[in-house]
Amino acid sequence: MPNREATLRIAPSKGDAPVKPEPPDDLWERIAEVDASVRNKRPPNTFTRAEFAERFHLARATAFDRIKKMMNAGLLEQGGSGGYIWYRLK
Repeated sequence: MPNREATLRIAPSKGDAPVKPEPPDDLWERIAEVDASVRNKRPPNTFTRAEFAERFHLARATAFDRIKKMMNAGLLEQGGSGGYIWYRLK
């Protein structure tokens, strides 16, 4: 087994590194605009689980169970993605 202390490591010299380009001054504003344009936008006449729970004064788990039952019965359709799911009547 080689002696770890005797291992020589050579780091690249600073002269070999590529020059990092400077980002534009308005980079974060431009990213925010692009993000807003592609973010999930909810269609009209839709609701979320949280809104359903609040409207019917239910715990979120109970609301989700009721929504699943309506989905299984073919009464609701689901859309969105990730943490932003919406539902609407078929």
